[in-house]
Amino acid sequence: MRGWRDRQVKDLGEIITGRTPSTKRKDFYGGDYNLISPADLDKGKYVRTTHKRITKLGFEQCSALPRDTVLVGCIGNVGKLGMVGNEQSATNQQINALICNAENDPEFVYYCFHENRERLEKRAVKTTVPILNKTNFGSFELRVPPLPEQKKIAHILSTVQRAIEAQERIIQTTTELKKTLMHKHFRAPERRKEFFREYKEIEMLYEIISPDAFLRPFMETYGTLSAIFQVVRKAYTRRIQADREFQRKTALLVREQVSSYGVESLEGLIEINADTVELIKKRQGSAGTQVINLIKSIEKVAEEGSGDPYLIAMAERARAVQESFESRQASTAEALEALLKEVDKNEARKKEQAEKSFDGLTYFVYRSLSDAGIDNAEAVSRTIRQAFSDFPNWQHSENALRELRNEVTFAILAETEELERVTAMVDELFTLLERGGQG
Repeated sequence: MRGWRDRQVKDLGEIITGRTPSTKRKDFYGGDYNLISPADLDKGKYVRTTHKRITKLGFEQCSALPRDTVLVGCIGNVGKLGMVGNEQSATNQQINALICNAENDPEFVYYCFHENRERLEKRAVKTTVPILNKTNFGSFELRVPPLPEQKKIAHILSTVQRAIEAQERIIQTTTELKKTLMHKHFRAPERRKEFFREYKEIEMLYEIISPDAFLRPFMETYGTLSAIFQVVRKAYTRRIQADREFQRKTALLVREQVSSYGVESLEGLIEINADTVELIKKRQGSAGTQVINLIKSIEKVAEEGSGDPYLIAMAERARAVQESFESRQASTAEALEALLKEVDKNEARKKEQAEKSFDGLTYFVYRSLSDAGIDNAEAVSRTIRQAFSDFPNWQHSENALRELRNEVTFAILAETEELERVTAMVDELFTLLERGGQG
């Protein structure tokens, strides 16, 4: 690559080997200053807090390190990495610190060490405890480009690491995501929104950088994350075809490897019928998963219901339950109970509809009128059904829609003089039918 050349570490900046203040001096310890040891490295790029803290007196016994100093473990765990995250930091003698000069970008150098970790380990002197002394460390060679290119590369890689570290925190705090608790964790819409945003940022960078060797240590995490994204999108988003939500390389990764990550997906959708309640009781898995499964199943029935307004309204009520569930206004048990009541009501509806030989539209109008206390509900609903047959193009013609609404309104007004109430009923009917795309 043009402009790249091999440089010894000592030529990239100043190397400082740390020291430990005397442990016999209690007044050296327990203060506000960081004493960085290998135990603090490899926990993200920047070290901002440490296991051991020292006082100002203890800090004065050490070499103060500026922010962005590159840290490399040199005794025992050779090659462990980090960067100084604040000014009040020093290291013990197990760490070599590199303060980069003006010709080199510290973040780029950090990533260079990351890529050359195995070489660092091999360079260490093999005694009882592996040691990479200051001299051997200083003569270690890294291949580096000119500073402008260093900055560009460091910017890309730091963006990747920042995003991945954010997701690793999610995974770390939700170990049970590989079990049914995933749906509980992502129940809150705000949490899902943040997760989707951060995931898409990572995915975009993966598509750009893959298959760079830098990504190898992160592939298992990224694969797990992609599997989680797929499951959560399926659970909480309507009409999603998962593969279309992924960029090309990620889609390939998910198809080829997702089964190896152990992320539990939703069970198959449930058929909404007389056996649904018993089936739910027998199914294993968390109640939260059953809530999501049942909502998705009701939505699917509504989509396949040829614009049946009762099913459309049932799906809307199910989504209202989901909103209460996600905002924690309703408990999991309350949400499940409400959904199962909807299933029971639907079974009663189907039985009554069959007894009266009504189609979906006629029954919905009949039930709405009956529930509203409108006299002669059955006869009025048949009149309204005939009006829809007389104006079959109402969804494509404003004149037909206007005439149809008038017919429906007058049919109900023949039984009641409450115009505002009738208008609200007609508005609800047409709103549902327009959402269902049928008449």
